[in-house]
Amino acid sequence: METFLTAAEPLGTLEFVTDLEGPPPHRSDYELFSKARDYFNSERYWECHEVLEGAWRLMTGEEKLYVQGIILVCAAFVHHQKGEGYVALSVLKRALRQLDYKAKDFHGIEVNSLKRHTEQIISSGRFEVFRI
Repeated sequence: METFLTAAEPLGTLEFVTDLEGPPPHRSDYELFSKARDYFNSERYWECHEVLEGAWRLMTGEEKLYVQGIILVCAAFVHHQKGEGYVALSVLKRALRQLDYKAKDFHGIEVNSLKRHTEQIISSGRFEVFRI
């Protein structure tokens, strides 16, 4: 990893680095969702999806459904980034059905804002970047 980082240094500053050689470190829910938000807000939707999927597997009930909705939002943006607009909107519509959550905040994610942005994209048919 050090060799890679040294070689990449002249190219610019690395925003995120993940060493895949060893097992992933244990992270608290706060750390997981903070990392997921950072990825989402940097338009790195695939990475956000992957981080959330690890947490989702251990969840149950309403929380599991809500996190699955967020994962689907990420998947929709991945499809959008690949130029697959029709598929992206279809996935976003599936996500919307799971974005109902009774609390205002979910591990630092503003629940109503995420749902509102998702609804706006679906109604306009135009993807616009937003932060969570």
